[in-house]
Amino acid sequence: MSPLSRRAFLGVAGSVVGAVAIGCDGSSPQRPGGAGDPAVPPPEARSEPTGAGSPDVGMIASAVVSHRALQASYRGLTRAHPSTRPDVEVLVDHLGEHLSALGHPVSPTDPPSRTEGNQTRALARLRAAEATAGADRAAASLVAESGDLARVLASVAACHAQHVALLDDLLETGR
Repeated sequence: MSPLSRRAFLGVAGSVVGAVAIGCDGSSPQRPGGAGDPAVPPPEARSEPTGAGSPDVGMIASAVVSHRALQASYRGLTRAHPSTRPDVEVLVDHLGEHLSALGHPVSPTDPPSRTEGNQTRALARLRAAEATAGADRAAASLVAESGDLARVLASVAACHAQHVALLDDLLETGR
């Protein structure tokens, strides 16, 4: 490959990676579907699955269950280990944005899950759950019937990968 075509390739690859990273950049959360959130199409642009038998319906349901469980786990972590709140609060907000983008707003009455063990084990369990959720969303994005849903799921998967990286940092620093 010539140097020019390698640069062109790297430029395009960098643009694609940058676009995916926008899905979850670690910055303050924005309202999903707002003008500043390119990862979530505005409500009028979303194409909904056509019927109850559509595979997209199952993918959405799976993502909703997974996200609510993750949120409950994070709330349980911050209840058992209050010092983690500043580090994980934005992750909970991101999960809420994902639920809204999937058409299932967060229920403020969802109870926190019980967190047993020390902080390091709790963070490690959350890291594993985030990694699993990311892999599940990435796989679902490849087979979604709706192009808009596929894009949302891919963006959510990228966000989960960023959550894993943040949790890795927390585990390394022992916070």
